[in-house]
Amino acid sequence: MNVQVEVISKEIIKPSSPTPNPLRHYKLFFLDQLTPSSYTSLVFFYEFNGETQPAINEVSKHLKKSLAKVLTLFYRLAGRVKIDDHFVDCNDEGIAYLEAQVVRIQCFQYHRESVRKRTLLSEK
Repeated sequence: MNVQVEVISKEIIKPSSPTPNPLRHYKLFFLDQLTPSSYTSLVFFYEFNGETQPAINEVSKHLKKSLAKVLTLFYRLAGRVKIDDHFVDCNDEGIAYLEAQVVRIQCFQYHRESVRKRTLLSEK
């Protein structure tokens, strides 16, 4: 069964306020330096029932706004790791935010792992 996924939007969400200068350089602990780099992803599913389209748009706006606020508290997540120098440059570059649409959510949930890896998260 072929599952069609249409990416609707991709953007970078940045913190709603800048990271203060004293916090812009976060030194990695020794154990963090030994841990291999990994990319962490999180996928939310919202089913469209024909009546909730405006609500879905509002949910998306709310998620983006909330994420921007949260990134001010977890400022390291919006930065970039400098592997060779063993620190996180908390430069407020932001994190990837992607919205996609699937023809039938039930099909997508059944094939979720393979489709997610192949389609949604293939481009960083």
